Amino acid sequence: MRRFVDWFNKRELSEHTILLGFAVIIGVLSALGVVAFYRAIDLSYFVFHRWSVYRPLITGAGLFVAWSIMRRLGQSHDGVNVPDVQIAVAKRGGIVPGRPAIARTLASAATIGSGASAGSEGPVVVLGAAIGSVIGRAFEFTSDRVRVFVACGCGAAISAAFNAPLAGAFFALEEILAPLDQILVSVRTGEQAVKAVLADEYAVVLLDIMMPGMDGFETAAQIKRQAQGRDVPIIFLTAAISQPEQAFRGYSAGAVDYLAKPFDPWVLKSKVSVFVDLYRSSQRDEEAAERPRLEQLASGLGAVEETVALLLRLPAVIKDAEAAQTAAQLAGRVGRLRDTLKALGGAC
Repeated sequence: MRRFVDWFNKRELSEHTILLGFAVIIGVLSALGVVAFYRAIDLSYFVFHRWSVYRPLITGAGLFVAWSIMRRLGQSHDGVNVPDVQIAVAKRGGIVPGRPAIARTLASAATIGSGASAGSEGPVVVLGAAIGSVIGRAFEFTSDRVRVFVACGCGAAISAAFNAPLAGAFFALEEILAPLDQILVSVRTGEQAVKAVLADEYAVVLLDIMMPGMDGFETAAQIKRQAQGRDVPIIFLTAAISQPEQAFRGYSAGAVDYLAKPFDPWVLKSKVSVFVDLYRSSQRDEEAAERPRLEQLASGLGAVEETVALLLRLPAVIKDAEAAQTAAQLAGRVGRLRDTLKALGGAC
């Protein structure tokens, strides 16, 4: 294996060739791993349910087998779950240990086959991530490249397990962009994309040309017609590049960039990070512009608070129950206004 790795590293292949080739290999291996996982569930069901025994005893036996697998094969490791994969991508250079992942997969197969409550989503994601991570580390690739391979394995595993290639692609995008520490909102149609932009603020929008209903060009045009989306940058990320004029059509629809699949994940991440930084910078500028006005409001509110405090101490107010109640209500409203200013970042 070591000789093959050394030989491969001396080939000096292009980045595009390496990513595309390893993406295919990891995708195939992850899909085969998912098939093996479901076959293991079938085998577990056949073994545990071939005898007519009290069902809770069968489930208990399956849990014991799962515990034994984790203790022996997993070396008493707690196993790897989806949050562990996300942490590995964000903070550990994409390192997902292979042995605990395999143990977790086999233990899950025994658990599900015996009738215990467990899902198949987590194990297939972990298995795909482990395959991508192990291959990337075996060839001594950089941590950035290993993260991409982990995303490839996760996406392929989800696609194979649920026959849902879009879900796998979305998950892979989330893993690639995870180091940016941003929330990725996924939608399936152009109509949903327009509604999402109207409902919230976004640093950047990634659009595919080929979508159900409205295509990417019409979706981009609809977003740009809305006041909320007029300044939102749009990047087309698509495999539909058969016609050169599509790129020009994308720019005319309001896009700021156009990336063709298979894309370089580092290029995508760097482009998205630029727009994220611009969005954060604009947010800071808006906050800085608002701060003087908030400080002025806070100063005026301070004077109102002092007046209300003096009002509450007046003998005439204290003796009059109705006046005291009204003054207390006024103090409560002023207090809520103070809390609002605190939430907005105003000086207190």
